[in-house]
Amino acid sequence: MKGKLNRADIIDCTKVNCYKAVFGTVVTLLDLDTNEKLTYQLLGRDDADYDTGSISIYSPVGSAILGNSIGDKVSVDLPRGERHLEVIDITRPQVD
Repeated sequence: MKGKLNRADIIDCTKVNCYKAVFGTVVTLLDLDTNEKLTYQLLGRDDADYDTGSISIYSPVGSAILGNSIGDKVSVDLPRGERHLEVIDITRPQVD
């Protein structure tokens, strides 16, 4: 744990670049098979919490969309089958 803390960097997610899906951004996806909209904030393993709308950049969906821009389409292999997603929006997180 001390080693992790010594190597940790603080990233201000309110100042991230929104041209691509990167750590800290909030990404809205369109499931091209169901027409469902999904919104996730991309975070690290220790900070991700699916129930509050954040996923890890190392998860199947997170790693598939990382580095993509609005309009890009990706396919993700999941245990319940392949999903086809399109990035439809990328924003900074809202901080109260």
